Amino acid sequence: MSNISKYWATTSAVALVLTLSGCIVDPNHSAGGGYNNATNSTTDLHARLVYDLSKKNIRYAENQMRDRGYTEYGRDGKFSWWYNEQANVCYQLEEDNGLVKKVHGKFPSDCQKARQSSNRGYQENRNNSRSSHQVGDVPNALSDMVGARAGQADDELARRGYQFDHNQNSGNDIYGYYRETATGECVVIRTSDGRFQSIVYGTRNCN
Repeated sequence: MSNISKYWATTSAVALVLTLSGCIVDPNHSAGGGYNNATNSTTDLHARLVYDLSKKNIRYAENQMRDRGYTEYGRDGKFSWWYNEQANVCYQLEEDNGLVKKVHGKFPSDCQKARQSSNRGYQENRNNSRSSHQVGDVPNALSDMVGARAGQADDELARRGYQFDHNQNSGNDIYGYYRETATGECVVIRTSDGRFQSIVYGTRNCN
């Protein structure tokens, strides 16, 4: 058995035993023997162990990951990496034909490496596509964020180089206007029911 398999086997077994006994280890205080109270143990376990998302629709699964406190740290083809900072837990989702083929438990360092690689990729995409898009096109660097919960995604937009300009309300929809730092172009995000419904390039004056 590989080291990472042993790591996740041990982590899952310990979490299960502690949950059955009414508590779960808090990884931020594990060295001191700290524990969450029994009231929160089931919720914490559900948030950290996400294997129930296997075979689910990939868009549903990604939204669930965000709702459970995970941030996407990288994407490469059919694989995406997700990190929960509070729990210091990393997972990799493997996609196949629009479904989650498998959920892989990873070391936290794997997510950090994926993020570093992702940052380089986003920068290259921005440098290579300064004038290659038209109004209505979806920014390559934000295509995976359609469906994201609005409030939780603001920090990720800033990390990827998109600065908030202003909002406009239209019926039940909110249109957020953002500047793409690398190009100065305007990106328009339509939010409805608390989630990003569309992300496209707008006119350069951001009106």
